[in-house]
Amino acid sequence: MSLEDKNILITGATSGIGKHSAFFLAEKKANIILIGRNIKKLKQITDRINSLNPNNKGKFFYADLSLQSDIAKVFNDINSNYKTIDILINNAGAIFSKRQMTSEGIEKTFALNHMGYFSLTKLILGIIDKNKDSRIINVASAAHKSGKIDFNDLFIKKKYGVGWRSYAQSKLCNVLFTYQLSRLLSSTKVTVNCLHPGLVNTNFGNNNSFLFSSSFKLVKFLYGINEKKGSETINYLASDNQKVFQTGGYFVKNKKTISSKISQSIDFQQKLWDISEEIFYKLCKP
Repeated sequence: MSLEDKNILITGATSGIGKHSAFFLAEKKANIILIGRNIKKLKQITDRINSLNPNNKGKFFYADLSLQSDIAKVFNDINSNYKTIDILINNAGAIFSKRQMTSEGIEKTFALNHMGYFSLTKLILGIIDKNKDSRIINVASAAHKSGKIDFNDLFIKKKYGVGWRSYAQSKLCNVLFTYQLSRLLSSTKVTVNCLHPGLVNTNFGNNNSFLFSSSFKLVKFLYGINEKKGSETINYLASDNQKVFQTGGYFVKNKKTISSKISQSIDFQQKLWDISEEIFYKLCKP
């Protein structure tokens, strides 16, 4: 797939694997559109992208993707600037060692890691050309394999612990969402895939308490791969010609891999979709 002059929207690209994917795709002459919360970093990354692709027509936009109202607003901004999006890369995510609720009443991990993907994708689908090769790429994680989902306690009021349970659930949601959306779009040329980037030595998780952050940093330092290596499967799904018509996959190291048994439950996929739509229609009003 030639990426020249394609409009690629990336979330969470001010650091880590998202940043390296932005640079890789800019070198392929794509227009890189960024969403983030740090304006200074967004400007710096966009300046670097423009140096890699002087013809870049991409811009950056501010949004806190844990808030449905911000997602609605940023979509309106993008829709005013671009007629179509060719590739959407949902990458923004976090782990929170202490349970937090957003101002909209959603547990923050679920709000950012799942609803951020779900609602932005629902809106962007309105400006994706479904009759030509278009791609939606969701950054999930092998953490989904330890994830369980209790539809009566999606916001993890019970036994939140240090946040791993909520994080693993959110990554399971990413896979469930990918499979359901790929089925819903099966009659179009839009492909939907998700991936595990590997344990990457980034700033991910450093937003937490000193003890949690220090422990996580040590694990990443000892066992993690570098950010550029971690971005390779995203880049592969965005640019590889063989993936034009392959959809509904979970990829690890550029290869389609079997995800957890629970993630393959069609009942769970549909139930999560229905609940997510309820939240979307209630709070996300572009």
